[in-house]
Amino acid sequence: EYNINKKYLVFLVIFIIIALIPTLFKGIFIGHDITFHLSRIEGITEGLKNGTFPVLIYPGYLNNYGYASGIFYPDFFLYFPAFIHLLGLSTILSYKISLGIITILITLSMYFCIKKITHSQKSATLVTILYLMSSYRITDMWVRAALGETMTFIFWPFVILGLYEIIYNNENNWKYLTIGLTGIVLSHLISILFAALTVIVFSLINIKRITTNKSRLKNLIKAGIFSILITSFFTFPLIEMMQSDTFNYSTYS
Repeated sequence: EYNINKKYLVFLVIFIIIALIPTLFKGIFIGHDITFHLSRIEGITEGLKNGTFPVLIYPGYLNNYGYASGIFYPDFFLYFPAFIHLLGLSTILSYKISLGIITILITLSMYFCIKKITHSQKSATLVTILYLMSSYRITDMWVRAALGETMTFIFWPFVILGLYEIIYNNENNWKYLTIGLTGIVLSHLISILFAALTVIVFSLINIKRITTNKSRLKNLIKAGIFSILITSFFTFPLIEMMQSDTFNYSTYS
């Protein structure tokens, strides 16, 4: 599905470079959440140096008492920049390399999914460029520095492709929906709600197609169950922790 005419490939490469221009400057833009996400990379790195895996509590925080960010935020994909940091690169450079890889993966995922739906390189290239250069995505990456939500842009195309396959094409291709939902859960907690609402609304709009072919409903449920099981190493301890104690997020202090 990645076969692509050279002229379309050139367009995609150009827009990837444009999207990553801010990484070429010295230092990093001070986005809204940049300090938090840099500290997450630093916290995981320090935990790994101490021989801890997974790093659920970042050492060094709060006068060395530690901070349990790894329990309440999905850190799965942050082990990559942490590993780069362990090799000796600075936290900021590790973060910028991650943004570059995320941008490339966003491009590849959208191109793959649209190409699979439309069977058109032209359509896939156009939609990918629009997606890559959308103001919301750019704002997420550079203004808000919302690293977790930025990573979900890799997986949203798979959610759409998965729903399309199950409801309109080959209902047995539920794996794409599982990939999309799993990736979103392991990237950004709040986006889990948006992903669930997307599946529900899309299913209700196509309720007749689902009810006339029970295997479609079966595969929708199967994709959801497999997503839950694959991400259970993060979600189950999170739910257990939320049920067992009281935290600032629930007291509104």
